[in-house]
Order: sequence, then C-alpha cells, then structure tokens
Amino acid sequence: MRYSQNGKNKSALRVHSNAYKPTRVIAYSGYRSEEYPKGFYLNNQYLEIVEIVDRWYAGTIRSDDPIQHYFKVRSVDGRLFLMKYLPLEDVWFFKLA
Repeated sequence: MRYSQNGKNKSALRVHSNAYKPTRVIAYSGYRSEEYPKGFYLNNQYLEIVEIVDRWYAGTIRSDDPIQHYFKVRSVDGRLFLMKYLPLEDVWFFKLA
C-alpha cells in the first residue's frame, strides 16, 4: 500500500492500494477449464490480452492453502497486469504489475 498527500490539505492522506480486485475474464478453455486469460474487464471496458509474459502456480490441495494460478499479462494498450485465478471458487482477480 502506498500513501500520498492530498494537494489541498497536506495533513490529509489518500491511500492508493494495489490489492487484487475481482474482475470478469474471457479465458481460453482447452483440455481444462479456464486455461489462460484472453481478456478482462476494467471499469466496464474490455481489455484484450496480447501477451502472457509469465505464469506460475501457488498453493496445494490442502484446504488451508488453495491452489492459485498467476499470470503476468500485457494488455492491448501496453499496460502490465497481474492476474490471479482461484479454480476452486472459479474467480479471477487483477492488479497493476
């Protein structure tokens, strides 16, 4: 989390969070469901993913450490995002990389 001062009131701080946010994703489903993201919605605007820069997995089959799929992607406008997919919940998240 990062903090910055508000221009009008130097004592007031605004919080800029780079936490993962939920999103709707259009994903490629090949031999398994939700294999990789092809695009996602950011503020109701669809962003196509043009490159998967990296991908990795975390977690185990234990209930206290669920499996998570991570992707570092580049959108059509050149921005980098980190995407997280929770297969047990079938939920996607994103944040700026």
